[in-house]
Amino acid sequence: MKRDESIIDPIIRRFLLKHPYMARRGRERGLEKARRVFNGLYEDFNGSMIRVLMALNYEDCEGILEECFIESGVLDLIQEDERLASVLERVHEDHYTYLVTHFPKDATSSALERWGIDPNMFDLRVCGDVLRDPPFAFNYIEEDSEAPPENHVYVDGRREGIIYARDYGTKTIGVWSDIEEADISLPRTHDILETLYP
Repeated sequence: MKRDESIIDPIIRRFLLKHPYMARRGRERGLEKARRVFNGLYEDFNGSMIRVLMALNYEDCEGILEECFIESGVLDLIQEDERLASVLERVHEDHYTYLVTHFPKDATSSALERWGIDPNMFDLRVCGDVLRDPPFAFNYIEEDSEAPPENHVYVDGRREGIIYARDYGTKTIGVWSDIEEADISLPRTHDILETLYP
């Protein structure tokens, strides 16, 4: 399952601090053991980091995920992308738009702003603060939208996300790689505009 390891590593380090006995035979072995535990839970919970943290008995799961996101330095790597921003603005002019992400709301807003995207452009944002399991995101969308699933288009660069959306009944666009389960695969998110408006 594809993950962002830069976010995962700070979580695993925290897990090792919470369970120091795992590092009795050395830190490197402890990290390997902690990673195996995390990987197993990550697969069990379909890639939901919030649910992994809950299973590890952390109390402030949302706060920890937010801290790990910041600690990872991912935000520092994001650069403004005028083309992506204009694509999303064009789509938003004609369509109700949703954003589904496993990252917390504040971190998501910061990332969008760095890209030059107005977070308020999305009519509905389902973030990691409320998202416990990826398929549940479509429950939020179903409650919020009057249109049937087949009138939705879901865009994702992850195969598992595309499969959830396909099973829900939406049209799907895979980006950044050739995703067999997607209705269409595009090399970049920027190419969506030409696809939706030929």
